Amino acid sequence: MGVNATSNIWDQFVGELVRDDESPQSLAILLDSNVDRVGIVREALRKRGGENRAAALALLRRMDGEEQKQLFPELIQLARAAHGPVAVVRQIIASLPRHWVLERIDAELEPIVNEEQYDDYWMLLELLADLDRDRAMRLARKAAQSTDAEIRELAALVPRDRGARHWVTRSARFP
Repeated sequence: MGVNATSNIWDQFVGELVRDDESPQSLAILLDSNVDRVGIVREALRKRGGENRAAALALLRRMDGEEQKQLFPELIQLARAAHGPVAVVRQIIASLPRHWVLERIDAELEPIVNEEQYDDYWMLLELLADLDRDRAMRLARKAAQSTDAEIRELAALVPRDRGARHWVTRSARFP
């Protein structure tokens, strides 16, 4: 499928989702085996506007695991967005083989947390709490060493009880 045809189908898909069409006609075309869905989703996530991101995630949820794996770096970037579609992104990440995710996640998270942004720590601590408690505790220890007082506060929200799962339930900035 050519670039213009792909762009037209994508625009049609976004429009159908915005109009809340029950069964978008463009979806069948996008799910065809001859379509580069990974490239389409990757490009859509770079576009401005929440409707492109929502459509990209709608398509991504219907893609097979091998295609989703190719978009793992993009999923991690979305998982750090406090005001984004976090629940859907976490569901997609959780649907991937756990061992595969755990083999790759540290390499994706390290450059993000090195930026020392509060929201990144917050969102990634929550993600790791569901994926791997030991990694969540490692990140909490790193947060406790931060030069940013608010990031250090996040570490204090991590319960020491291994049974607790959803522990970062409120922002230290926004109680």
